[in-house]
Amino acid sequence: MQSSRFRKAVTFSVGVFLFFQDKSHAEHDPARDTLIVETLIRLDKTDVEDNEKLKSAVLRHLDTNEGTERYIDLIQKFSIHDRDNKLVELALKGAGPLSVQALKILLNRKAIQPLEGVFQGTDDEKKAVLIRQLGFANTDTAREMIAGFITDKKYNTSFRSKAAEALASTPKGQRQILELVKNKTLPDDLHFAVANLLLTSTDASIQQEASMHLKLPQTLDNKPLPPLTELVEMKGDATNGKKVFSTICAACHKLGDTGIEFGPSLAEIGNKLAKDGLYSSILDPSAAVSHGFDGYILNTNDDDIAMGYVVSETKEDITLKMAGGISSTFKNADIKTKKKMEVSLMPANLQMAMKRQDLIDLVEFLTTLKK
Repeated sequence: MQSSRFRKAVTFSVGVFLFFQDKSHAEHDPARDTLIVETLIRLDKTDVEDNEKLKSAVLRHLDTNEGTERYIDLIQKFSIHDRDNKLVELALKGAGPLSVQALKILLNRKAIQPLEGVFQGTDDEKKAVLIRQLGFANTDTAREMIAGFITDKKYNTSFRSKAAEALASTPKGQRQILELVKNKTLPDDLHFAVANLLLTSTDASIQQEASMHLKLPQTLDNKPLPPLTELVEMKGDATNGKKVFSTICAACHKLGDTGIEFGPSLAEIGNKLAKDGLYSSILDPSAAVSHGFDGYILNTNDDDIAMGYVVSETKEDITLKMAGGISSTFKNADIKTKKKMEVSLMPANLQMAMKRQDLIDLVEFLTTLKK
């Protein structure tokens, strides 16, 4: 063991000496920077703060890989703190895995100031993206930040509604919102938005408990839905239905450039289901779960909860695709329980978020989605 460490130390010392003495390359040669970084990694030399030249080589190599998985790996491996603003930029690029990983690096080391800079700014679009990303990050620090925004009247109703939606994207977050409701600390102007979120939870116990404190009409406009046989005879406006899709369905379904790829593709749903089947899928989603989209709940050894459908599974680990279209891998050794959900991942009572005519228009639009 000691001889191995000695050889590594000697090799590293010789390599560093040759690096500083070698004049055959330009000082900022990308190939040489790559060699230095790879050497440092192999020698488990990840603390370069005490050597300005090595640190500069690492940072130059890092910047040539900006926006890639290697960029994220190197920042974590070398504990780089000089690129926090770049991590925020990456987090703002969307709901991809790299964006969420970039955000988690900041959250894990409590680097909150760069994130607060966005929320204290004037760009509402960036605020909306970042609050959604915090929901996908699904960490205690993220949930704590989101809950703070929900009750902070300094922010407008629109933003705080988005914060509530982000927090409700996970079971733990839904429980946290439910506590705000029960403790009567939820602002009045969010009651309707939160009712839509909790009363359509896939967790029946959350639905039941929320219903004791929150009420929603059967439909958004207080118009009861007629029987299915009557609904299929009603004509809708497909143009408005497309707008309804962008507002309601795009949170889980992707169509062209709109939406998030989480639920089944709806690109040709008009070929697969008639109107009665489309209404049934919306009003009773647990009656017919699409093949490959059975939901599972994982409880980990550290009492975290993950919910989604399985995209891959081996003897060593399992990968779930979760809300927001994010795939996360869990080691089987870290999983306490794995349980198949009795209900669909698609929320029940989705019609509560729509006016009756909007529901009819939505189904009319879905019938047009054909080859």
